[in-house]
Amino acid sequence: MKKIISMMLIAAILIVPFSVCASADDEKVIMNIGTTHYPLKTGTTLLRIVLNSKYVSFGDDVVVKVISKGYNNEEKSQVYSGDSLVCVFEKDRAAKEANPVIYVKDSLEPYQFGHVIIKKDSVFDKDGNGNPGKSVSTSGVGDYRISSNPTDSQLYMDKKFVVGQDITFYFGFPVDFYYDGELIGENTDELDFTFDKTGDHCIEVYKFGIMIDKYEFHIEYEDTVGRAEEQFGNSVSGFLTSLSLFPLSGVFGLFFPILGYAAFLGPVLSGENMVASFFNLVASWFN
Repeated sequence: MKKIISMMLIAAILIVPFSVCASADDEKVIMNIGTTHYPLKTGTTLLRIVLNSKYVSFGDDVVVKVISKGYNNEEKSQVYSGDSLVCVFEKDRAAKEANPVIYVKDSLEPYQFGHVIIKKDSVFDKDGNGNPGKSVSTSGVGDYRISSNPTDSQLYMDKKFVVGQDITFYFGFPVDFYYDGELIGENTDELDFTFDKTGDHCIEVYKFGIMIDKYEFHIEYEDTVGRAEEQFGNSVSGFLTSLSLFPLSGVFGLFFPILGYAAFLGPVLSGENMVASFFNLVASWFN
């Protein structure tokens, strides 16, 4: 009997905390907040507040209060409602279902965000119950930016591409993609794109007509043959330069041994590079 009672007590001890955690999760109103503010690129701010998916409708009077602290630790607050807010249902890239989302246009600087408060009865669940008063965010402020395929990460960082190269751009939530001012992807979080012409270009991301990110890049080569020709030309130039320095290898070696070795071995190394780029050029003619 004592053993049974002990087991029941242990079960009760384990169940209570889990019940409290589940209840707390269920009652959480604000799931996360994020900003898309890039002052050097766009000069605009868009604060995104993702709410619990159990809420299925918005109230008639949605109000958001943003509380922040500046560099001098002085607390500030600002209240947003009406035209300053956009209320929608949408999915994140990682989400399995749509969440109610509140966008705050031209909100405080992102480095200042402390927490966000949603007014009581701003959203309602399927039973008609509104969110409780002072629904306060507890997560930190994330940020959103354009990303690309992992396989293209180096090219993405260098911002140099080739005509005909395919790449996929991603964003954290549905947006409008523009290429040199032309709309090429509407209300989507993924854009398959083929670079089509040389020169300097840009991909811009808009939400509700507000530019929230901008990615600038350069396309250097017209085609694979042009790229191979330029590489071969550079390798020939490098080989000729190394040949001109070869007679000076002894002089360099007297004062700077490392430079002497470099001048001595330069023609061999640059010659190998020239031969390799030549075969690469020939191969490009048949592709």
